[in-house]
Amino acid sequence: MTEFKKYLEIENSYHAKNIQRFLAKFPELMFETYVIQEKLHGCNICLIFTPNEGMLVCSRNKILDPDESFFDVWNTLKKYEEELRAIQQYVDTTKTIMRVFGELVGSGINKGVDYMDEKFIRFFDIYIDDKLIAPIHSMTLLDNIGVTHMIVPIIGIVPSLQEALSFSCEFPTKINPKEGNICEGIVIKSYHNVFISPVGEVFYLKKKNEKFKEKQHEPKPIMELDEFDNWNNVFRTYITHNRVESTYSKMGIISENKQLVEYIKVILDDARKDFLKDYGEELKGASKAQLKRVFNIGSTLASMLMEDLC
Repeated sequence: MTEFKKYLEIENSYHAKNIQRFLAKFPELMFETYVIQEKLHGCNICLIFTPNEGMLVCSRNKILDPDESFFDVWNTLKKYEEELRAIQQYVDTTKTIMRVFGELVGSGINKGVDYMDEKFIRFFDIYIDDKLIAPIHSMTLLDNIGVTHMIVPIIGIVPSLQEALSFSCEFPTKINPKEGNICEGIVIKSYHNVFISPVGEVFYLKKKNEKFKEKQHEPKPIMELDEFDNWNNVFRTYITHNRVESTYSKMGIISENKQLVEYIKVILDDARKDFLKDYGEELKGASKAQLKRVFNIGSTLASMLMEDLC
């Protein structure tokens, strides 16, 4: 059976240390060509095509069982029978395994962007035999197969990293571009080449609009290292409804009390990772007990999740 592979993590564009680390390894990134894709506000899915086998459907975290409920994905896929058949025919002919990553978007999945009442799928990345191919190649491949209409909206192509980082994400979604219907943000990708770090990170960047950011903007605290109650208040700015909704898009909406522990752990781990990228240096000397005080917000998060169970 074809192995499940989780989609890669995309770093925020404001994490300068991450960008500098990549530039030190790949200085040519400064003047690469970049494609700007709209970041759709839905949930991540992956379709796995293996030669002469049935298609597998995956959420962010696992292969879905055929009878598993996940945002009505099975009925949505029925709309694309012809397109999916064309991809399968390509795979059967070339004898390659093809993982197509995309976003399941539409009514009832996430709040904040109006994609109209229907659900649909848009593709943004392809792996061929476990190798991520560059955006120009994935778009050309999907065009040749005849499914160009299923590619996420392309907002622009720019000739340098600086222009890519400066690209505005304040525009209505291309899916339903009515006034005030602002998109979630953009994803910045090197167009012709894929740059992978020695630890397996890819140089992709996401840039979200203010209303969709997963942390609230707060000034950096001026405090002594032992003032951990204040650090706890800073960490709380990373526990937002947008982060909770982002988790729902990967795991599905919480539906039972027994899921609370699992969801709290996933959300806390995600928030802690972002927090330590921003403040890890300041907290380098903290003990385990002190860090436990910083990250002690489980009851607050449980209350947020309980609201969705009611």
